[in-house]
Amino acid sequence: MPLLDPACKIILLNNNALSALTPADCAEFNVSPQAWKIDLKENALTDIAADCFSGTPGLKVLLLKNNALAAMDEDALSGLASLTYLDLGYNAFTEASLTPAHLDGVPNLLKLLLTSNQMGSLGALLQKVPALEVLQVRDNPLGSVPENLFENNRALQVLDLQKVLTPPAIFPDALFDGLPLTVLNLRENGLTTVPERLLQNVARSPAAPLDVPLALNPLVCCPDVLWLKDEQVAGSVVFHGGVTGTWGDPQPSCDDAAAQPFSAWDDFSAATCIRAYTLTPIGKRYFYVQPFRIPSDLFHLSHCGKKCVRALVRIVQVLNMFVGIRQG
Repeated sequence: MPLLDPACKIILLNNNALSALTPADCAEFNVSPQAWKIDLKENALTDIAADCFSGTPGLKVLLLKNNALAAMDEDALSGLASLTYLDLGYNAFTEASLTPAHLDGVPNLLKLLLTSNQMGSLGALLQKVPALEVLQVRDNPLGSVPENLFENNRALQVLDLQKVLTPPAIFPDALFDGLPLTVLNLRENGLTTVPERLLQNVARSPAAPLDVPLALNPLVCCPDVLWLKDEQVAGSVVFHGGVTGTWGDPQPSCDDAAAQPFSAWDDFSAATCIRAYTLTPIGKRYFYVQPFRIPSDLFHLSHCGKKCVRALVRIVQVLNMFVGIRQG
């Protein structure tokens, strides 16, 4: 007896105990040829057979997140020319088990989520999806990335590269050239500096700044990263997400072993560093000079109302005035 109403166009099979999927299974479920979304996340899938979704040629969204997939047949996604959203996150795919051949059947894919797999590289995988607009590769051990990785993906707007590098690897200078990015997540990559050349040729939208989360990188306070402050103040690039660390004068070079980490976002010159806190991504900046310190987490309160924030700002202003009087 069919399990599903043949009129169903959204198929929700998440949070079951499915361990494998074959065309026969889909036939047994009576999945409608008109179905446009299939949700199979949070099952126990270890394999997907060839032509498994061939009965749903109009499928647009396929969610396979949080399974135990380490492999699937190269033709598992064949015939899905309408698919625009594919979530393969939180599985166990490697560069050997997820190859360009797997994406042959989804040439019009717009969003590809590969979060928390075991991909050691992306190889030529992305060449199969030239229309891609959103790519999430967060928490994959890429180690390093080649400069031409996105040469066939000129429509990328949202790119999540959090926690993909193995220090001391860095992102190649021309990696993002020409991409119309609006969000570029570079958190947790062991970066001590962000070269100006890295974002110099991004095709930025005049309507909105480029959003670049940089938290949890050991950035150092040195003249080589002065451009970060200039771009932040100009509003063309928004760097956010506090970078924690100790505090000190800038060093001659970011490569200097004695250079000190700093907490975003700082206003500094070649001679002195002055701490600054940004209450909103492009909000007002409040400064104070050592030795007076206030823990930075006070200025990253995500659940504090506007009145609370204004009160904290006023406290800082008063205390800064007091310190200034005492030092004078």
